[in-house]
Amino acid sequence: MKAYISGRISGINQNLARSRFDEAEQLLSSVGFDEVFNPMTLQGSCETWEQYMRRDIAQLMTCDVIFMLDGWELSKGARVEHNIAQQINMSILYETERRVALNDEIKKIVSKVTYVDIEDIVSKNRKQKFFFARMMCAVLLRECNYSLYNIGAAINRDHATVVYYLKQHDTELDFNSEYRAMYKKAVATLEETQLLKIFSSNET
Repeated sequence: MKAYISGRISGINQNLARSRFDEAEQLLSSVGFDEVFNPMTLQGSCETWEQYMRRDIAQLMTCDVIFMLDGWELSKGARVEHNIAQQINMSILYETERRVALNDEIKKIVSKVTYVDIEDIVSKNRKQKFFFARMMCAVLLRECNYSLYNIGAAINRDHATVVYYLKQHDTELDFNSEYRAMYKKAVATLEETQLLKIFSSNET
C-alpha cells in the first residue's frame, strides 16, 4: 500500500513542517506501508504554488490512502487534496485518530505482558510495576518512530521523563531478567500484530 502525506506547509516554520512530515513518513513506514510520498522531500523543486499542486496531485493519484496531518484544515493545498480524496473514495486517515488507535494497541500489549491495567499506565502511581509498564510503552512507541513529545502525550509524561525511560530501558534489559522477559514477550507480540490493519482501520 502507498500513502500520501498531506498537511500545512506554507505560512509556518519550514523546519517544523519538515519535521512533522518526516515523522509521519517514518510512522507510516513503521506500521507497514510499502511506499510513502512525503511532499517535503521535494520542496524547492517548483517555482509556484500551482506547480507544486500539479506535481503533488499527480502523486496523490497513485496512492491508496491519504494521511492528513493535524491542522490540515488551515492549508489551501491540503483542503484541495482532501476534497480530491473524498471525490475518488480514497481512504482518508487523520493523524490524531490513527495515533490514538496505535497508542491503544501498544498499551493493550504492554498491559497484557506486565499484568498492569491500561488506566494505571497513564496514572500518577509510581509503583515499580507501573514504572516498568510505562517505560515499555515509551520504548515500543519509539520503535514506531514516535517523537519524544508524542510519546509523552501517549503516556501522560513530560519530555524529560520520556528521555529517562528510554535510557533506563537499556539498564533494565542488562540487569533485570524479569523486565527483559516481559519486554521480549511484548516485542514478539507487537511483531505478530498487523499494525497496518490496526492503523488503517476505520475503527478507533
